[in-house]
Amino acid sequence: MSEDDLNTIVDRQPQENVLPERIKNVGFIYSSDRAILVNLLNIMDEICLSSPDKPMFIKRSFILDFTADINANYLVQKVAETNSIAIIAAGVFPQEKIYEMGTVFNSAGILFKNITADTNKSEIIDFMLELVIR
Repeated sequence: MSEDDLNTIVDRQPQENVLPERIKNVGFIYSSDRAILVNLLNIMDEICLSSPDKPMFIKRSFILDFTADINANYLVQKVAETNSIAIIAAGVFPQEKIYEMGTVFNSAGILFKNITADTNKSEIIDFMLELVIR
């Protein structure tokens, strides 16, 4: 996948028929495997736009490449700056980072999900349903 292909998916905007309250700001961090992020964004777009009556859109508030110095408090700040309601960690991360992020985000009221290549579509749908009720 080229950088242009990734940018096209990342920069995607909601369709005109998506009501403003159905646009959800979500931040993403991804591990070294960008293909997981791209696949996830495509699945989310497919799910969101599958409802002809009430389409939804996951706006990519920020997308960060994971580095060892990224910490949960920095991400909480990014969430506040971008009015995001959730963060998705796409890919495989050190378990202690996932635990740290989950703990900090939960106490800050931020929805968090780690999605890997093993995550099935129904888990993604469940996460998106949680986004709808926020």
